[in-house]
Amino acid sequence: SKCHRNPWQAFILTFFIILSDCTVLVSDGRRIVGGTLAANDRWGWQVSMHWRGKHVCGGAIISPRWVITAAHCFVE
Repeated sequence: SKCHRNPWQAFILTFFIILSDCTVLVSDGRRIVGGTLAANDRWGWQVSMHWRGKHVCGGAIISPRWVITAAHCFVE
């Protein structure tokens, strides 16, 4: 079919679509785009992990003793 004559065209198009979606620049230093402020106790299952006084990663409380987070939040 015509759609599969040159698979590199589809690859390159997909690459640039993904790249364009990942290059949102925020000039004022905010890390969340389009968010709104919430009271500290509004989302009780959310966790903000801090290192030396700065937020480094988020997580979610899944039981009284456990928080789940992304693997990239920890080196080991």
